[in-house]
Amino acid sequence: FGYNIHYHEGHELIYILSGEVEVSVSGKEFRAGEGSLLVFSRFEEHSVRVLSAKYHRYTLLVSSEISRGSDNYALSSILVNRSQGFEHVVDCGRSHEKIRLLFAAMYNELKQQKPMCSKVADSFLMILLSEIYRIAPQRFLVGENKNSEMVRRIQNRFERDCSADVTIA
Repeated sequence: FGYNIHYHEGHELIYILSGEVEVSVSGKEFRAGEGSLLVFSRFEEHSVRVLSAKYHRYTLLVSSEISRGSDNYALSSILVNRSQGFEHVVDCGRSHEKIRLLFAAMYNELKQQKPMCSKVADSFLMILLSEIYRIAPQRFLVGENKNSEMVRRIQNRFERDCSADVTIA
């Protein structure tokens, strides 16, 4: 299979359970297989081409609102704030089963539509991002500085209304 270059209005996480894919993003191409997590920011153009006959994955679209609030900011930085040379593939290695179980738990929670299911799924997402941080802390913003809160407020403003007339002042 192959997908044309596309993007999403939310951030996208693809967790590969089996098989292999070729990914194109930001002019770079790379391969990913079982136990790999692909991370794409909102509106980041990418394509995924399946290379194997048996391919299974979880796909999660995450609202851009995840970065609002200081509690989520550090964990959501893998989705929102990218350093130069950011790598889109996280090899989950020994945490493969734990990551798989978290995706399965989110899927089952949302599928069953029980009361408070979105809150429970959000909690699983925070646990998932925490586990990814433990695997690859270099992909996240580390530490706060005097400008962090200002940057967070500016990002939130653009997330709410990107068409607003904004000046440097």
